[in-house]
Amino acid sequence: MEKKRTRLRPISRKRHNYFYLLTAILTLILSGYILFNFSPQSAFEISELGNFTIKIPLILIFLFSFSIFIYSLTTFLFFRKTQGVIFIAFIDSYIIMRLAGLTHWIFLVLVIALFVTVELFILKKK
Repeated sequence: MEKKRTRLRPISRKRHNYFYLLTAILTLILSGYILFNFSPQSAFEISELGNFTIKIPLILIFLFSFSIFIYSLTTFLFFRKTQGVIFIAFIDSYIIMRLAGLTHWIFLVLVIALFVTVELFILKKK
């Protein structure tokens, strides 16, 4: 009896979208500028007409720009936008837990287990 040889599909070679690389570089520069030049307690003030001012903490601007950097970099490297979103959620949740004072190693293990499970669930659905 002759064994049938299964033919492996070639890995599809997608072209890199350099828009994501450019976005990653620009947001990395912005995140580094905020990280090295401002304290975490400082805020960005927007003055409106009259005596009404809006204060936006710079930590939120940093997290937003850092999230865009991570998303752009992972999308550029792995070609999948869902992996970028999952990795952003992992990094941001861990940073927020560290800022909240949850610094025990078991929290990192739980977050890793959660996001590995989500990644496997999404890969299984495809």
